Amino acid sequence: AFARAQRAGKRTALITIVHASGTIRRRLGARLLITEDGEVSGGVSDMHLQGRTLQKMVAVINHQKNKLLVLHTQEADDARFCLPLGYSGDVQVLVEPVLTYKRYNPIELLQQVASGNKDAVLVTVFSQDQKIQQGTQLLYRSDMLQCTLPTALQPQVLQVAQDALARQRSFVRSYALGQSLCIALVQFVPWIVEQVGGFWSPIS
Repeated sequence: AFARAQRAGKRTALITIVHASGTIRRRLGARLLITEDGEVSGGVSDMHLQGRTLQKMVAVINHQKNKLLVLHTQEADDARFCLPLGYSGDVQVLVEPVLTYKRYNPIELLQQVASGNKDAVLVTVFSQDQKIQQGTQLLYRSDMLQCTLPTALQPQVLQVAQDALARQRSFVRSYALGQSLCIALVQFVPWIVEQVGGFWSPIS
């Protein structure tokens, strides 16, 4: 999906489901790719966004800065996005514009996961009380560490990522960053699951 969008000259963003207050039929950490014209890949089936939900996500692509959006499934446009994915209630999604000139952008990290032939851990950091959203900034494998997190967060988050890999589990952890609280979605990605399609990769 990403390669196809690149060939077409379309700007894109990675969407990560980071929190849901209602029914959750899929695990948090599901990832999708959206293009600037509303095509979404990576869900149960591909969809095309319209209305206010599309406008909100395209605005993030235009501003080229990560943003946490809250979608409400009682609103028709948001429901058309969230319900087919298995989420209800208030759903928080982190939208990360893909800036290919940046080293270790989220698509590059996902490419590393897909090509590594090893279990991996991806960490996405977001905050519910500040405008700056760190995003997907850490990939840890037994033979690799890619990290662009703020220095103050790196030792704590890396320790949890190492624990997640050793225990083969995913975690959600909270950390203080300055005067704000940030949340780390620490996602264990088994290689065998990725190989059989259980972990969706937006690069195909």
